[in-house]
Amino acid sequence: MDNTLIYSVVAGVTLVMLFVAARFALRWVLRFAIIGIVILALCGAAWAWLHYSSSASKARSPSTRRVTRNQ
Repeated sequence: MDNTLIYSVVAGVTLVMLFVAARFALRWVLRFAIIGIVILALCGAAWAWLHYSSSASKARSPSTRRVTRNQ
């Protein structure tokens, strides 16, 4: 066999393996990105719920009595 043919076959097999590995890695990267976005959204929702529920409980209700002036 010729050296050029051997190099071409090895290069072709290497390119196919790299392509398959890149597709596999890209799938996992997308899965982790989606999971990260969901976790970030849940943390933001929990923070907003805690923040607004604590500030709503601290707010005073308006008085229902009329203000009288001493004249």
